[in-house]
Amino acid sequence: MWRMTLAIGVIVAPTLGSSALADSSPAASPAGATVRSGIAPACGLVVVAFPGAIDSAWTLALAVYGDKSLAPCNIDEAQARVLCGEAPPSGAPAELRELADTVAALRDDDAPTRVLLGDIARRLSVHAVIAVRGNGEGATARVFLPDLRAFDAATYVPDPGPQPSWSNTVQSLARSFRASSSQRPGVPPLATRVVPRAEREASTRQFYDSPWFWGGIGAAALIGGGAIFFAARDSGTPTIHLEMQLH
Repeated sequence: MWRMTLAIGVIVAPTLGSSALADSSPAASPAGATVRSGIAPACGLVVVAFPGAIDSAWTLALAVYGDKSLAPCNIDEAQARVLCGEAPPSGAPAELRELADTVAALRDDDAPTRVLLGDIARRLSVHAVIAVRGNGEGATARVFLPDLRAFDAATYVPDPGPQPSWSNTVQSLARSFRASSSQRPGVPPLATRVVPRAEREASTRQFYDSPWFWGGIGAAALIGGGAIFFAARDSGTPTIHLEMQLH
């Protein structure tokens, strides 16, 4: 009787948990997001919150990213939330933590803030950055143009009414920044790419937790004519030992 033992080591990569938007990354790893280095072509706009403007910024972000002509191509939900002032999740990649630090350092229309906004636009490959200040009816938004290194003259405010809304602002921005179809090859709006939490958690499960893995083992046993597999998992390490006996 031949006896063969096969050990499979599983490399566990750190994952990050994500917009409504969803670019959610062009689908991209909803949970393992990394900030782009600016290699991708510029596409769309991003919404950034100044300190204290998380709620207003996120409401505007959902509206902007839901518009195909404005949604960025190169960010995912985790980045979108950090841009709006949310803290990065535990265990987030260094790039995402750096992005959060950059957002937290925004202050006013001064030179250091303009440099930071230009860096955000470059790293995320977008045409412009919408900076939001304040919350509720007192919130305002202005567009930073990285090519000019300056803010546009227009100031936007929420629509009047009991529910927070930026529909008028989005319509105005769409007229000014409408992207051509060639710049957005088949990338759905970020707002449609948000991944539910349950799906994100499922995506982090190890391959040996999948019924497909064990189904393949069973098929191999049948095809091998008498080959029997025994599986055992070490309690201390993420390693599966497969033992096959040939009769």
